[in-house]
Amino acid sequence: MKKYWIIPLSLLAAAALCYLLWSGSGVFLSQREQIKAEVPGEVKFLSSAPPLIGSLVPYKAEFKVPGYREITQFSMTPGKGTVIAHPLTVKKIKSFWKYNIWQLSGDLCCVRAGNSEPGSVNLELSPKAKNGTPEKFTLKIPALKIGELAASTVTAPELAQTVPLPGKSISKLHLLWLLLLLLPLLYLLFKRRKRALPPLSLRRRTLNALDSLRGDVYARRLSAKEGIAGVSDLLRNYLEERYALPASGKTTPEFLAEMEFTSAVPPQAGSFLRNFLNAADMIKFAQAPCDTSAVSTAVNSAVELVENTAEPEKEEK
Repeated sequence: MKKYWIIPLSLLAAAALCYLLWSGSGVFLSQREQIKAEVPGEVKFLSSAPPLIGSLVPYKAEFKVPGYREITQFSMTPGKGTVIAHPLTVKKIKSFWKYNIWQLSGDLCCVRAGNSEPGSVNLELSPKAKNGTPEKFTLKIPALKIGELAASTVTAPELAQTVPLPGKSISKLHLLWLLLLLLPLLYLLFKRRKRALPPLSLRRRTLNALDSLRGDVYARRLSAKEGIAGVSDLLRNYLEERYALPASGKTTPEFLAEMEFTSAVPPQAGSFLRNFLNAADMIKFAQAPCDTSAVSTAVNSAVELVENTAEPEKEEK
């Protein structure tokens, strides 16, 4: 059933690809048809109330720009009687097939009573052709009739500000489609990576467990007695899985009897196991002395047994 996930992901990728091709063809057609930019002659003030000294007057303007062109530079010069309160911003707000909608906005601050002088906003668009010259537009900032405030002492210098070039922006919709286009690829890479990590063999699992057990004993996280018991349990589990011997829940004599009954275990391994398991029982139940060196010797012997009896492997990394 898991494989059926590929079908909706593939359909999603196809839809994303179609959208990107469709939007890209719109950019191409806007250049081929030489669609012109539509820039208004002046900005619009957003407040209808008469401004007073010290008040902020927000303004904005929207205009169409062909899909293959960008705003490369813009600047603003306020008229006398006003100053820039918040920097002029120019950004792309909507994207259509052949053109984009751009918006400029900002705030003026009124600094003296009476009629202000008109200001201006200068825009520069990228060239129509590769080696062409940029196209320039000037938008008028209308004059304002500024009222007085009682006992007002507001003073400020007139300013002119040039804003740095805006960076090219990618619409959120384009980013979403691009992400959807990458989802099937990421899914396939993830599945391939999971398939590329096969489970560890019985030999490798047992050797890793023996090595970890040795480290725990040397770090004193386990006592020597617990280390010997751990080696015994690991060997039982290994033989149970390797030769299908029923080791769980059996005493050492019962397990050794089962091992002698089968001819799968090599004689040399059987002799070692008999001696080791009996010695381990003496340590666990008869309180025979045991130290770290005995655990290390037992682990080395267990590693040798696993290496000599493990199934041959094609390749192990």
